[in-house]
Amino acid sequence: MVASVKRFAYVRSAEFTEDENGVREYRDYYIAETTERVGSIAAIRRRRPDLQRWQPHPEDRDALVRRFALQQRKHSLLWDITVDYSTAAGEEEDNPLDVAARIEMGETTQANPVARDTNGRWLVNTAGKPLEGVTEDFSFVTLNVTKNIGPWPAWLLQYRQAVNSDAIRIKGLTCAPRTLKVGSLTIGAEQLFGDDLVYAELRMNLIYNEDTWDRWFLNRGLEEVAFTIKPNLKNKGRKTVEYFHQGCVDRMFQPVSEPVFLDEDGCQHRVDAEGKRVSLKQRVDAALRGESIEMNIKVKHPLDPEDIIFLRKQLRKPMPFSVLPLR
Repeated sequence: MVASVKRFAYVRSAEFTEDENGVREYRDYYIAETTERVGSIAAIRRRRPDLQRWQPHPEDRDALVRRFALQQRKHSLLWDITVDYSTAAGEEEDNPLDVAARIEMGETTQANPVARDTNGRWLVNTAGKPLEGVTEDFSFVTLNVTKNIGPWPAWLLQYRQAVNSDAIRIKGLTCAPRTLKVGSLTIGAEQLFGDDLVYAELRMNLIYNEDTWDRWFLNRGLEEVAFTIKPNLKNKGRKTVEYFHQGCVDRMFQPVSEPVFLDEDGCQHRVDAEGKRVSLKQRVDAALRGESIEMNIKVKHPLDPEDIIFLRKQLRKPMPFSVLPLR
């Protein structure tokens, strides 16, 4: 069986010291109990990543862990742990965690849906209908980041396929919000530096899209928003509006078999006798006043190109990229 930690407890702290050069040192003692002998050291280290080498002291951020020592008690699965902190930690040898991130720029090609032309106009055919299913091969800038890390960071799983929530500057490239996404994350095998520092190499692939990673969808459906007016039972003389969904119809008032274009209210496009748009609010307000305008309006056909609405949707979770190891 693989060892796990049953108990990890703080015992006491030794006296704080500071020498004539201003070097401050701390020592804390802990005790841990494991389930098995084999694999105990690794299990204890994973249990408290905040106590590993070069992690900061909780009350003195300039003092870093310089030693994490374990001693097993005889004939037991109890371990005495000593954690030494010093403001001089790391000065005597190169800390692999201090090595700057290596960032290489590359390129990748992906087939992406296209809704607009190079001038920003919606793609429509000669009848003014949207051209659907259009894709184009786009070349995107990739930033391949390599950085040594200690304990696996808490953000690791949260940032899979995430996009940047705010603008970020990397190697002179300014990326506007939602233009940078995490393509892949890999962490190499753990390595040991000195006697007690465990670290690993993080490899992260970021993909830049200047048009953002949002997606555009046609505002269409088989159903639309409808309403009914009912008396308000609590306040006599007042009326209540109840909204619901109903099937869309064609010019002959027959149920449609394919999705139709909807307006910003989620309704089929309706016009009055003069061809002017009638909104859902106008219809509801008229019904509340007791006016019957439904007989004087109709579903618009054919639609004009400006009647076609595209919905912009975020399919990836925006996250702050400032926590990523990019330096």
